[in-house]
Amino acid sequence: MKHFNHFIMFASLIFILMFLVPIVSYAQCAMCVTGLTNSQEGQQMARSFNTAILYLLPFPYLIAMTIAGIILRAHAQRQGMSLVTWLKYKIRRHWKKI
Repeated sequence: MKHFNHFIMFASLIFILMFLVPIVSYAQCAMCVTGLTNSQEGQQMARSFNTAILYLLPFPYLIAMTIAGIILRAHAQRQGMSLVTWLKYKIRRHWKKI
């Protein structure tokens, strides 16, 4: 259980850092870049393609976080606590062990 709590804390930190650190990213493979950047029209299409990829990027993470939230809430309700109370209990118990 101790390793699981460390994993959750590490994953939360990584998730938060992903949104706090702005990084310009170009999400195209080498073949797409070469094919699209040879003309003015292709360059506009490449920019649109990059934007579309960046808009679609967070959705798998949001789905995974939603599923994790549902599982955690069900686990907390099974123990007869609200999710916030259950998380506070788990965090306090974890920090007492350290």
